[in-house]
Amino acid sequence: MSVYTTVESSQLEQFLLRYEIGKLRDLEPIAAGITNTNYYLDTEHGRFVLTLYEHHKASELDYMLGLQQHLAGKSVRCAEPVKDRFDQFYSSLNQRPAAIIRRIAGEVATTPDILNCASIGAELARFHLAGGDYTGRRNNPRGVEWILTALETLKPRLAEKDFQSVSATLDSCRDFQLDRLPCGAIHADLFHDNALFLNGELGGILDFDYACNDNFVFDIAV
Repeated sequence: MSVYTTVESSQLEQFLLRYEIGKLRDLEPIAAGITNTNYYLDTEHGRFVLTLYEHHKASELDYMLGLQQHLAGKSVRCAEPVKDRFDQFYSSLNQRPAAIIRRIAGEVATTPDILNCASIGAELARFHLAGGDYTGRRNNPRGVEWILTALETLKPRLAEKDFQSVSATLDSCRDFQLDRLPCGAIHADLFHDNALFLNGELGGILDFDYACNDNFVFDIAV
């Protein structure tokens, strides 16, 4: 489930006064996801997603929401945040930083076909190019240093052959000259459940929680 923080109608109505998207019509919890609290939000002026961030720091929110707006402004098909009357991407709701994102039509392609893969590949290329002049910076929260820390935590539970296999792969990564590869703003979490398709067409890319600056090949590997 992905509703960790409950939002009452009275709380939301007060929160919506910060925005120019009309009055509340409907609020529906979203079951998918594991990190944040998400609701489908319908107002007089459109359909949105309300997200309450359970773990992110302000600097991380500034980076990822700013990147989403930057990409949307360059016609990349992605979830676009709505700024409030104070020109802010997020503010506090029920003691959590919360943002309103324009809802993308479509559904997850649980078994992507070759056309789905071709369209997401093309959009990812547009993403990388459009992010070239984005000035925000964030290190990869799931980079090699995080993997090393996670490996030490998991070591007692891993078979020796599995531990040695992961360690050998990490040694290869350290030996490889990653700084020679093209890099920039990446999504870093573009699995099939973070893209929506409508009638075979890509509706847009979702979930920028792990967006960061790293090698473009990281996105392709994911």
